Amino acid sequence: MLFIRIIILIAFLIPPVFCSAETKETGDASIEDLNKAIAANPKNADIYYNRGLAHAQSGNTAEAIQDFTKAIALNPGNADAYYYRGRAHIKSGQNDMAIEDFKEAIEINPDYYKACYNRGLVYYDKGLYDNAVKDFDKTIEINPKYALAFYHRGLAYALSGYTEKSIDDFQKACDLDLKVACKKLKSLIGDKQSKPMMPKQNE
Repeated sequence: MLFIRIIILIAFLIPPVFCSAETKETGDASIEDLNKAIAANPKNADIYYNRGLAHAQSGNTAEAIQDFTKAIALNPGNADAYYYRGRAHIKSGQNDMAIEDFKEAIEINPDYYKACYNRGLVYYDKGLYDNAVKDFDKTIEINPKYALAFYHRGLAYALSGYTEKSIDDFQKACDLDLKVACKKLKSLIGDKQSKPMMPKQNE
């Protein structure tokens, strides 16, 4: 059965990648320099935020969360601080807290497509495919060239039984030069051509 074969195929996918390349640079300032800056100006939200980024880049997840939390307390309107704290919560296994942080980032900046995308990945990882698709829809609405959103929406569609929609999304991601999507598209089309067609799922 085609659908069962797709489920088996998807089950062995690598878990969603939360795009470490998105992390912002903190310039030449070291954590030690930022410590000194905070000691001199303990009410500056930006310094805590930048030290949080430095900790995140160094793999100090707990320290990053603490600094982002302090930055938010001093400046609740910093959408980036919520976003990167959400990313840190993912690394610490706190997915529900990550969802809340991405929600806050989106409320501050409704066009924050990376927050929409990452929240979609968390929903996808939790098996909440309808929620994931909605966030990937929003991501694509804001940034129609974001190939990873098409790719992961395709995965969510496949796991929800919408085979044709998943193939369409893999094609769009492939057209945007996402190699893993091209590979997935080739495998699914090859499988579809080699097996009898099953009745189309009601959508």
